[in-house]
Amino acid sequence: MGNKYEEEYGKVQLPPRRSEDGGLREGMLIIRADEDCVGAAGDCENGFTPHPARAFAEIYLQPVVRSVLTAEQFMRWSKRELRLEEANLWSLVLELLLDAEQGSKYSPDAIGIADVQPHRRWYVSHLSHIQELLQRHTLLRRMNIVVRWLEQTYREGNTLLKLSASRSHEEAVLLRQIILSHLRGGELYRAIDLAVTAGDCTYSCLLNAAQMQTVYESWFHLTPLVPLFGEYGNGEVDQVWAGNTHRLDNLSQLYEDSVALSNSDEGRSAIGGLDAIVAAVLCGNLEVMEPAFLAAGNWKDALWCHLRAALVLCFTKTLMNAHHTVQPLYAGFVEKFTGSHDSWQEETARGVVQRLSERLQKNYLPFASLEEQLQMRVILQFLSPGGVDWMCITDDLYTKRIDGARIISHLLLCLDTAYNETLHSYSVQVYSNTLAIALAQYGQQLAQMPLYSTQDAMQAVIAMNLHLRDTRQRAAVYAAFLVACRRRELESSSRQDVEANEAKLVQLFCKADPVSALHDEVMRLLNQKTESTSLLTHNTVAEAVMWRAMHADSHEDFVVALREALEACVSFWLAEPHAELDAISDVSGILRRNILPYLQEKNETLGDIELIEAHFWIKFAEVRSTADEHARSTAQLDVALGGGDRTLVFQLAQDESALLRELHALTQEALSHGGALVRRSRSCVTAVTWIVQVFAEEVALSVRLATPGASVMMEQLRKVFALVEQLDGLGYIDPNLIPRQSARELFDAVRAARVACGQKSHDLLVSEAKKTAAARQLPL
Repeated sequence: MGNKYEEEYGKVQLPPRRSEDGGLREGMLIIRADEDCVGAAGDCENGFTPHPARAFAEIYLQPVVRSVLTAEQFMRWSKRELRLEEANLWSLVLELLLDAEQGSKYSPDAIGIADVQPHRRWYVSHLSHIQELLQRHTLLRRMNIVVRWLEQTYREGNTLLKLSASRSHEEAVLLRQIILSHLRGGELYRAIDLAVTAGDCTYSCLLNAAQMQTVYESWFHLTPLVPLFGEYGNGEVDQVWAGNTHRLDNLSQLYEDSVALSNSDEGRSAIGGLDAIVAAVLCGNLEVMEPAFLAAGNWKDALWCHLRAALVLCFTKTLMNAHHTVQPLYAGFVEKFTGSHDSWQEETARGVVQRLSERLQKNYLPFASLEEQLQMRVILQFLSPGGVDWMCITDDLYTKRIDGARIISHLLLCLDTAYNETLHSYSVQVYSNTLAIALAQYGQQLAQMPLYSTQDAMQAVIAMNLHLRDTRQRAAVYAAFLVACRRRELESSSRQDVEANEAKLVQLFCKADPVSALHDEVMRLLNQKTESTSLLTHNTVAEAVMWRAMHADSHEDFVVALREALEACVSFWLAEPHAELDAISDVSGILRRNILPYLQEKNETLGDIELIEAHFWIKFAEVRSTADEHARSTAQLDVALGGGDRTLVFQLAQDESALLRELHALTQEALSHGGALVRRSRSCVTAVTWIVQVFAEEVALSVRLATPGASVMMEQLRKVFALVEQLDGLGYIDPNLIPRQSARELFDAVRAARVACGQKSHDLLVSEAKKTAAARQLPL
């Protein structure tokens, strides 16, 4: 009976020979799933295919995120979108993670080689020795996984070999080219079929002899099998006999042939050169095979040469240690490569990786595409020892692809998830802040996506960002997303709508990530990064108050926001060279919309004096806005009086009168709250007197332009005097309190209103007298 893993994902098996689908594909560890329905939830049902940036991000909204399943899903999406190299990247990650997940289930002791007497271990099958070697040594096993992946990508990419010795079109040369191409793709059985079909007895025999045969063994049910590459994983399964007696003799002869041909004139011919390369590939002679493959300039070919040669020699070394016979020249070559010390397996593998890393970094890494660079980095990261960081992404990588941040972010997130699942010893967050940088750029892309709700995008950003363990890094991602959202929303929405949307976005991550230090850091970054042209307020301090109010999610937070808002209003009024009235209006709006509605329900821990002061600034802003509106209405009425539309004049006169009455009521309310402000700052008494000054100026304007009746004028003038008396009664115009300049401006405004009323009364009397005189002169 298979275990749960095998029942769900399928057991690792050596594929049968001459499979039409290719042996490696059938033997791969992959998750079987329905490829016809991939994408965001519900999208397939609605016939909508989401953008990859959105679909990939929403993976992390699932309750449980596993690295293996994530890599498998990303691989399928990439294939569906015909992103070949990206799909290759995810298939590489998937196979390495599946191997890591399978690692705890390998049981090399179950193979039973240790129970066999040393002098009889030559009788144990080649497969058993190789399986034990790979199951005991993780680095060699990962090298084997990478070779399988390189063979698979070669087959799927249909890449033609371009060798320096393959220019001839003769039949014999073409045969060797195709055989070599099959070997590069890990399909030795196809090369054998080709040789048999072409009637080439020599190649038919040597290729068959190079293939490792296998039988079903008793230990197969005790431990999973490591899927092998090339001729090691495509042998004929014979239930009686493995038939590998002369296989090492064949490899020995192939090594001698490869050396002899490479040093002779025959090896310089097209046929002789290809014969030498084929022999070198099969026996692992890197010195002969590498120059030919490097002529194509492909990093995958170079990597395949190194890893395949190393593994072939390591497999041979293992069999030599089990007393299998190898010819002296080949044995010496193997010993020279692997050494004779006890820990030759790990040291040999580390040496190969070191040479590979130097070569890839120097010759290929700087010039490859983004996806291929990431493939190289993943391979080197999994093959390198702990403490080596290959995933530190440089800034230039993000510019190689328009969606580079998406690919990099999800790769690093997948590796970080694997680290948390103990599938990998490397943590992308320990050595650098690459993941945070990638997520910040990716979040900005999500914020700018059309037809994607910013609140939905924020949910995805939160889900990904919570993987970051550093508070400041998470704050940087949130801040970058909010700045990008504002930039997008300001193009199509009003500032008030943008502010309301931002408040919702802020509350989303405040609830999902309730760390006060993070919220403070987000506000600090927003105040730094927000461009002056993108401010929703008229002042950076007012902007900071707005962010503080948005981030408030407790009573204490709202109290802090209230006090910051009150301090800001005072500083705005006392600003030099003149008060920042627009900023006061911004903050008063924040007080009215965001802060006071919450505090008025729970004001048991808040002094009434602060609430009264807040109401003053709210009324102060309303006085200013109403005065501006009254001035515009009065100007419109003055223009209408010069025309002949009495209906319009009547309507505008009613509006002007209503606005002046509203202004008077607001001024009275503001005066009643002014004491709280003066208690905070005696210098702010001028703010209290200023609102009376504004009312007096509006009365003067109304009298001059709106032509009210005598009774109305006197009523408005009495209101001005009453407000001044109220100021005096409250002590606001005490010479020791109010500055001389402010007092002068106040009384100049009152005097102007009185003069305007007097002048208008005089004009009315003169007009009335003229009318009376004219009436007396009319004939009866």
